[in-house]
Amino acid sequence: MNSMNKLIETVSKYIEARIELIKVDVQQGIAKTLVSAIEYGIIGIVGFFAFVFICVGLANVFNELTDSRFWGYFIMAGLFLAVLAAVVASKKAIQVKMEKVASNMFHKEVPAPQQAEATAQEVIDQNESLGQPSAFGQVTPLSRPSSY
Repeated sequence: MNSMNKLIETVSKYIEARIELIKVDVQQGIAKTLVSAIEYGIIGIVGFFAFVFICVGLANVFNELTDSRFWGYFIMAGLFLAVLAAVVASKKAIQVKMEKVASNMFHKEVPAPQQAEATAQEVIDQNESLGQPSAFGQVTPLSRPSSY
């Protein structure tokens, strides 16, 4: 009966350790995502303002070339309408590519063992090299791979 209690205690500690590991992994994932979102947001804002000023400058260049105060702005608007028409015309192709990129971001391929009859040690070694815990050993929050 004592060994049964020990087994239950060991399994419960294993489950608790896995839950803690998952919590830490989720927290790290959220932190990385938040940092990336802030970085891309700053890059997007700065890029947007640079783009606006370049477009206004080009419109002024076209104004000078046409000896007009407004034709440069109409030329730039026409260029943007042409780009808009091209994007709308290729909307389906763009959507398929974006879905493929998004799908690849969230689904990570995990290779199977090289041989169909791999030994248990080979599977453990491959899982450890991929940063996955071994099914044969206990996982504690301190035994996470260093790649995190």
